[in-house]
Amino acid sequence: MEKSKNKKVKIGIIIGIILLFSLIVIKVYVENTTFVPYITDINNIDYILVEDIDNEKEYKLDKDNTKIVFNIISNLKSKKSSNSDKINNDSYLISFVLKKEENTNTPLLGGYLYKNNNKYYFEQPYNGIFELNESDYNKIIKIIKHL
Repeated sequence: MEKSKNKKVKIGIIIGIILLFSLIVIKVYVENTTFVPYITDINNIDYILVEDIDNEKEYKLDKDNTKIVFNIISNLKSKKSSNSDKINNDSYLISFVLKKEENTNTPLLGGYLYKNNNKYYFEQPYNGIFELNESDYNKIIKIIKHL
C-alpha cells in the first residue's frame, strides 16, 4: 500500500514539474515573440492608397513615394500584438494595392498610421502595433500632405 502511495506522489511531482516547465516555456515564447508587418514584396505592389479617415480623403502614392513608405513600414518590428480591427484615433488607413496579376485571394495588406500621446504608430489589426520614430512618421505625413 505504501509503495502505491509513493508511486502516486512521484507521479504527481513529475506532472507538477512538467506543468511548471510548460508554463515557463510558454511565458518565454510569448515575451520573445516579435511581430512584423504583414506585407508582400515591393515588386508585387502597384501603389499605396492612403485614406485620411477624419477628412474622408484618399491619396494615391506614386512609385517613388510608395517605395519610401514601404521601406519605412516593412522594417518595423514589435512585441505588441493588435487585437482590434479599427483605430479610433486620428489616423490614416494605408493600403498596399497589389498588381492585378498578384491579386488572387490575397487579404487586405495595410494598417493604420496614427499619433497617440506623442508617440507614433503603424498598427495592423490582428497582427501588431509598431512604433515609428518621429522622423519616419513625419516623412510619411509630409508625403501625404504634399499630394
